[in-house]
Amino acid sequence: SFVPIYDAEGNLTHSEKINSAFSDHGPLGTMHTVKNLTGLKLNHVAIIDWDGFKDLSSAVGGVPVTIPETFYDPSQKITWEAGDHLLEGNEALAYVRTRYGLIGGDFDRIKRQQNFMRSLVGKMLASDASSNPVKLNRMVKAITKNLTVDEAWSTTSIVKLGLSLKGIDMENVVFMTAPVAGTETIPVWGSIVRLDEAQSTELFTALKDGTMDQYLSNHPDAA
Repeated sequence: SFVPIYDAEGNLTHSEKINSAFSDHGPLGTMHTVKNLTGLKLNHVAIIDWDGFKDLSSAVGGVPVTIPETFYDPSQKITWEAGDHLLEGNEALAYVRTRYGLIGGDFDRIKRQQNFMRSLVGKMLASDASSNPVKLNRMVKAITKNLTVDEAWSTTSIVKLGLSLKGIDMENVVFMTAPVAGTETIPVWGSIVRLDEAQSTELFTALKDGTMDQYLSNHPDAA
């Protein structure tokens, strides 16, 4: 997404692709950029790198995914066979990084990543750790080895958050992206995404006010 970028001190710098906020200004720059884009307060930050992602997928014993049709990724030189798979480690990383061979390119990659996260979280919740403080504490400690979190976010707080998820059915968890108005190619920055400003404002307001059900009712295709 092509958006205004803020630095670590919260100063507006210029407009660029949103990922530059992290590469140029780190976690604080990213938080300021997202805060100013959405109007939402961010209480904590957690960062996971590719190695941590691989370790996490292995720590849960692999993540189940279903590939509906066989296709070839020419960039990674991998043929993904249709069917059910249990992915972990390098294979899981290759799966979520795939965009070549997908009709929608980056947009289809986002959908795959979100479905992968749904499956990953679903497997963690199904392990009954969310209702067992001892098991959850062990799981959180294992997960946080692969994460960088801010100093104020303690293991105890993360455990409490995990316990609050008890009873959640992943089939009722909805993933979406910020609404897109279109794509274009511009000098210097190349291919970019323009957000639909009006619908994005509606989305971020619904997220802040706890009225996401109404937003999804208004925009059922957003899920």
